[in-house]
Amino acid sequence: MPEKRSTRLAREAVKANPNVSTHALGRMLAKKYPADFDSAEVARDAVRYQRGAAGPTPRLKAHTTPPAEAREMPKSLAEPWTPFELGEGLKVLSLSDAHVPYHDRQAIMAAVSWAVRRKPDVVLLNGDWADFYRASRWDQDPRAPRLNEERKIVVDSLAWLRSKFDKARIVYKLGNHEERWEKFIWQRAPEIYDVAQCSIDSLLEFSRLGIEKVEDQRPVMAGLLPIFHGHELPKGLTSPVNQARGAFLRTNASTLTGHGHQSSMQSHPSWDKKEAFSWSQGCLCDMHPEYARINKWDHSFAWIEVAKDGQYSVSIPRITQDYTIRAS
Repeated sequence: MPEKRSTRLAREAVKANPNVSTHALGRMLAKKYPADFDSAEVARDAVRYQRGAAGPTPRLKAHTTPPAEAREMPKSLAEPWTPFELGEGLKVLSLSDAHVPYHDRQAIMAAVSWAVRRKPDVVLLNGDWADFYRASRWDQDPRAPRLNEERKIVVDSLAWLRSKFDKARIVYKLGNHEERWEKFIWQRAPEIYDVAQCSIDSLLEFSRLGIEKVEDQRPVMAGLLPIFHGHELPKGLTSPVNQARGAFLRTNASTLTGHGHQSSMQSHPSWDKKEAFSWSQGCLCDMHPEYARINKWDHSFAWIEVAKDGQYSVSIPRITQDYTIRAS
C-alpha cells in the first residue's frame, strides 16, 4: 500500500526539526499543507505518531540508522568455566575439611600414613584444608590465633604434606573457608586486591611447595569422576537422607564431595540398567568446635583409582576413635 503523503510530510518535518515541539510542528504543517492536514490537531497526531508518542511502537526509531558501533552484538564479559583435569591412569588421595589450625592431628597422620604405603600420584586437598578463622564474618573469639599465626600453621601443614608425598602432585581446591580470604579483601581492602603478595597463592606459599590451585568453584575431574568440595552445589533443596544422595539430587550425576563432614555412599540405578554412584567424604578437623559441639561428623578420606579409559573406583576409608583405618 503506497505511503500517504501526510505521513511522509510528518516524517520529514520531524527529522528536519528534532528540537521543535510537537504542538509547534503541528501548527506549521497545518499552515503549510492545508490540503494534507485538516487541522493543527490532525497534524500534531501525525507528528506524535512519528515520534513514538502515539502508542507502544516508536516510528521515528524504525527509520533511524543505528550508530556504527552498535551494529554488532557486544562481546560477553563472562569467562570460561571449565573443569580441572587430573587425567587418567592414576591413584588419587582426597583429603577434605581439615580446617587447619583447628585440625585433628592424629586423624591426618593416620590418613597420610595409610596413603603413603599406596603411593598416590595426586594428593587432592578438596577444600577447607585451611580455616581462615580471622577472615570470617562470624563472631570471633579474641583469644584465637591472629591471622599470620594461623597462616604459618597452614603453611607448615602443607610443607609436611609435601615431605610425605615428595613425588606426587598436590592440588589444592579452594573451599568456602579459603574463599573467606578473597571476600575479606573485597570487603575490607579492595585497593590491594590485585597485589600479588596478597593472593592466597602467595599467602600459603603454593609456588615454593609446588602446589597447584583450583579456584572459581571449578570441579576437579579424576578421569570421568567429578569432584566438588560441596559448597558449589545448588542450595535450598530439602535435606537428603545422606549427603551423597543430596549431591546426586543437585547434579544428577556421579560425584564425590566433602564439605558436610560426613561420609556416605548412594547408588542410583535407572530403568535402562545404568547406574550412577555418589560419595561424600568426612572431615579431618576437630570433632567438637565451638559452633557445633554436638554433630554427626566422622573422620574419613577418599581413595580413587582411575583407569586409563577414565573409569574409576572410589573407597572411603573411615578413621576410628582410636585412629585406626577401617575400610569402607
